[in-house]
Amino acid sequence: MIKYLIRARLKNYQDGCGIIGRHDIENAKKIFFSVFSRYGDAIISFKIINKFMGKYHDKKYLLITSNQLFPYAKTLLPKNTIIINFNKRKNPIKFIRTILLLKKEKYDLGFNPWSSADESEFLITYAKKFMYFRWFFDSANIPMYYNLFDRVRDYLSLPKEEPVKPGWDFKTKATRIVISPFSSRVAKSLGNTDLTQLIAQVRENFPDADITIASPREELKGIKGSQKIFVFRKTKAGSESFLNLLKDTDLVISVDAGPMHLADSLGIPTIGVFGPTAPHATLDRTTTVVPVRHQALHGFFCHVKECQDPVCIHNLFAGSFLNHLDEDYDQVPELTLETGSCRATS
Repeated sequence: MIKYLIRARLKNYQDGCGIIGRHDIENAKKIFFSVFSRYGDAIISFKIINKFMGKYHDKKYLLITSNQLFPYAKTLLPKNTIIINFNKRKNPIKFIRTILLLKKEKYDLGFNPWSSADESEFLITYAKKFMYFRWFFDSANIPMYYNLFDRVRDYLSLPKEEPVKPGWDFKTKATRIVISPFSSRVAKSLGNTDLTQLIAQVRENFPDADITIASPREELKGIKGSQKIFVFRKTKAGSESFLNLLKDTDLVISVDAGPMHLADSLGIPTIGVFGPTAPHATLDRTTTVVPVRHQALHGFFCHVKECQDPVCIHNLFAGSFLNHLDEDYDQVPELTLETGSCRATS
């Protein structure tokens, strides 16, 4: 029933309502956001939505999101933001009540940054004026290496910011370290040998630190040692547990994935381990993340689709991974898309 309702309404609103510009935003009194996306994309969205709310602080705001993302939204958005969370399959009554609320409140504008699921687009159609994030960037025809945060800035008509280097260094003692070694993409993830070498190097550089590996359980086969294990769960309670873990963390070491963006948004010193994706395409302009990346990929965004063995990441741990730090974040290079061969082996 709910699936039919969503599809039927979206069929009538295939192209949205056209461009929403700064004038529309300035004149709006009530704005809502619908964010049902992947973990990392949601964190990016929440960080830029927070900047948007800070710029336009005189509006009434509503965010609608999933149960898993609710704790992150509550942490990253202003305290006066109204937040509704549900799973439409498990909470159909709450889903219907949310629709009735949107009809009653008649929000002026609706946005769904980094969300292309049917439910996110369906919900914003109840605003007087709305603009699909998917439609906005399909029409703009931007390159795939265009900065992930700037995409949301453009969508919300926010100005760009000047890049700012991370304000911390490695002389700072770290007594609690969280390592997040896996992404949903193999090409961005550490192999078991990489992780074993990373743990050994972290213990050498931070001998007194407690280390926690944050990962799906099935990815940890063959990893031995005294480090603790945190298992990600795609639930509200699981997200709250991860936030509690990060509250006591001095340093996060993460591949290019959601935990890196979350740690960055919370202001935690972070080392980002990069493979094919370029830091300047992935990190925000102001960041706590110091990127580590194979020098052969500098200036390139790699999109070799068949890559299942990221040599560029493996090579980082042949010696000390800290030898591959890229601390020139405030100097943005021109990026080139690589779709042919692996530059780390050429």
